[in-house]
Amino acid sequence: LKQQLRDLQNRLDQIESQQAAPPVMPKKMVTSGKSAVKLSISGQVNRIMLYADDGAESEFFHADNDASSTRWRLKGKAKVSKEWTIGMLIEQDIETNATDEIFIDQGTTSGARGDATAFDNRHFNVWFDNKTLGRVSIGKGATGSEGTSEKDLSGTAMANWSQINSLAGGLSFRNDATGVLTDIRIRDAYSNHDGKGRAHRILYSTPSFQGLKFLTSHQQGNSWDAALTYGANYKEAGFKVAAGIAYSAKTGGGKDSVSLVNGSVSVLHNSGFNVTFAAGEEDPDVGVTESNWYVKVGYRFSTALGKLSLAVDYGEADDRDKDGDDFSTWSIGVVQNIDKAATELYAGFRSHELDRPGTPTDDINVVFAGARLKF
Repeated sequence: LKQQLRDLQNRLDQIESQQAAPPVMPKKMVTSGKSAVKLSISGQVNRIMLYADDGAESEFFHADNDASSTRWRLKGKAKVSKEWTIGMLIEQDIETNATDEIFIDQGTTSGARGDATAFDNRHFNVWFDNKTLGRVSIGKGATGSEGTSEKDLSGTAMANWSQINSLAGGLSFRNDATGVLTDIRIRDAYSNHDGKGRAHRILYSTPSFQGLKFLTSHQQGNSWDAALTYGANYKEAGFKVAAGIAYSAKTGGGKDSVSLVNGSVSVLHNSGFNVTFAAGEEDPDVGVTESNWYVKVGYRFSTALGKLSLAVDYGEADDRDKDGDDFSTWSIGVVQNIDKAATELYAGFRSHELDRPGTPTDDINVVFAGARLKF
């Protein structure tokens, strides 16, 4: 009887401890309407404060950083067998007052440019992946050459990277002699020639072979591309490498026929020092060949919050908007990662200069600071 009483008391103690324990919450709250499909939601918000001076006038902006815009995404994946997986990606920009559209004397005016809210369907994509054969993607999304001019291990892409137009590309140069704004915007004078970007396409990519991958796609509008990318971590030598090179073409005859060669390479040493280089050349059947090159040197080190990255860069573009144009730009940037909050704080300065025969222009200078939070 005493043993039964002790067993009963132990059982009561167990019941009381279970009742006192907090409820166990599921690790993931997002579920799919189909039990076979694993679903996830993610995204980011990226806001920036920016001051611009075109040599005669200046303005302060509160904007969305188009270098990596505010966005949301849905990913779905279903395992068919050991070799086959089928998935999908939906990703959409939600930008208000995007930095690539801001302009001097904008004020609070809404419209096609300025503080209007813009939605861009970045990805509407279904893919079929085989571990041995590779992946085929159908729908709107990255082409084979997308990102091949933007390989960057510096950690400062939010502050300075090869696609400088994303930060203030909508600003126009001012005629130094007359003081009148020209119709030449920064993005008219410069391009990093990053392949075909995102488009309605069919894309094939091989599995990675020792870090090397081949990609090719055909896009709506008689365009196609092919690219090689490479990524490796040489632990014994103490450095990482990321690189890409691509060829793109659009056929149709006359001014619509264009060929493009572009690429980039970035090297990060274990010490934190890094260097990045990118270049591209676009050759139309009719018109002037245009080109660009870009170089960046940086340093990364650890802090109590996360990685702190510093970098300076310089780039040039020739004959982008008009034969004889000579555009140059330089910047300094800093990015502080806050690992526990999945957040980056960044700041920097960039200067743009355009030399056009017969049209003297003032430099455009930009100072900025912002934050990107991912979820």
